[in-house]
Amino acid sequence: MEFLTGNIVFWNLLTFGVLVIILGKYGWKPIMKALDSRREKLKAELDHAEAKHQEAERLLANQKTIISEARNEADQIVAKARLEAEHLRDAYLKEAHHVGDGIIDKAKQEATNAHIQAFDELKSELADISIGIASKIIGKTLSAKDHEDIILQSLKSISK
Repeated sequence: MEFLTGNIVFWNLLTFGVLVIILGKYGWKPIMKALDSRREKLKAELDHAEAKHQEAERLLANQKTIISEARNEADQIVAKARLEAEHLRDAYLKEAHHVGDGIIDKAKQEATNAHIQAFDELKSELADISIGIASKIIGKTLSAKDHEDIILQSLKSISK
């Protein structure tokens, strides 16, 4: 049996050696070539992914800058709108004061006119009463000239 056992080992070694030679000549190169190709493909994909990552970071930084600029611009627009609103408010207040002053002046003028008119009516009634009294005292009808003289004398005495 020893012979067979030694013979099997020899044939196993010989078969293994032939297999290694065949694989080395015909199989090893294609396997290594496929592995190298796969490694190159993975490396290219990693490089591509890294480039995409850097591009995404650049775009993110760009977007942050744009957002910051937009916020600054919005703040400026709001500040400008507030300033314009204050100017409009001040202008409306000035206009309201101007209109109010005009209304007050008009009311004062109307009051003065009403006072003058009332005084004129009072003078007229006073003249009529004076004529009536004078007619009763004198007992005769006076001419227009007589009326006028009596009114003027009465007014002079009232004014003093």
